Amino acid sequence: MIINRYITRQIFTTTVTLVSLLVVILIGSRIISFLGRVVEGKIDLSALMGLIGMALPILLPYLVPIGFFLALMIVFGRMYAESELTVLRSTGFSEWNLLGFLATPALMITLFVSVLTLWLAPWAETQTYVIESGQRNRADIDQVTPGVFYQTELDSIERVIFIEKRSSDKSRLENIFIAETDTQGDRAPSTLFAKSGYIDTREGERFLVLTDGYRQQGEPGSLSYQIIEFEQYQTQLPRAEGIRRIKKIRAMPTETLLKNYQTTFKQRVEFHWRLSFGFMCLVLMLTAIPLSRIPPRRSRYSRLLPAMLIYLLYLGVLIVLKQSSREGLPLYWGFYVVHVSFAAWGIWQIQRENKT
Repeated sequence: MIINRYITRQIFTTTVTLVSLLVVILIGSRIISFLGRVVEGKIDLSALMGLIGMALPILLPYLVPIGFFLALMIVFGRMYAESELTVLRSTGFSEWNLLGFLATPALMITLFVSVLTLWLAPWAETQTYVIESGQRNRADIDQVTPGVFYQTELDSIERVIFIEKRSSDKSRLENIFIAETDTQGDRAPSTLFAKSGYIDTREGERFLVLTDGYRQQGEPGSLSYQIIEFEQYQTQLPRAEGIRRIKKIRAMPTETLLKNYQTTFKQRVEFHWRLSFGFMCLVLMLTAIPLSRIPPRRSRYSRLLPAMLIYLLYLGVLIVLKQSSREGLPLYWGFYVVHVSFAAWGIWQIQRENKT
């Protein structure tokens, strides 16, 4: 039917627009956070695009349901405000007919969200963990941004590192300053300065080789104070620890959750949590139909605020149940009680509207 294609097109267009707007806002805030970490030297600029790209499938499961819900409210609110649905109802068209028209787009969006939550989002979480772990495992000298003081602590040794210039391949350095302080007081503080240096790799090990500089150790004025000049000074850089086994449950593949379903409680909770996003899309469709009905002489957007509050209540209850679930108190089964309760409320409202 023409009306079916018309409604479906309006819903998809509005959903894509709203989700895109939300993505731009949230990804923009992520970019600002990532850029701050780049300036601090915590992550390399080359890892920035990977982290931004992985943020998208992680955020979409939260954004698509609310985008779909608000799209339904906006489209049907406009159709009520312009009397389009009023004319349809005068011809015998009911909310149940409208529900039938929504079945196809709702099922498509539910399938899309389910693919995201069950497969793409865990994969993106894993890739994010791999990227961030790789950045954390870099040697201190690799993390320094030229012209910026970098502070780090490892094994009770605090280091302040400064490099004035660095070659494009990061192998050659100019004007290097390194200050070390033992927080436990077992070693005397030391300061090192070199005019140049480079990274040398031999037999799988990496060495920092410094040339034309000096090293100060101890407190100035004390008998143990030393100044050592050198033409060449080298030290072995710590080897990266490698990527540890991923422990974050939200990064585990769904297949792993199912494999350990009977033995690991937290993985059971995570599995049902992922399923909840797909159910949420269907339930929100049922609640949007009666909520979007606009009384005469009211703005087409007057129901958006109550709709947002209902969505936040819905998602908030699910989050509380997830956080409160523990061994002996499997509150994750409450996910389905919440889904059924909101769906029952929507069906009851639709049935009541049909009687008026």
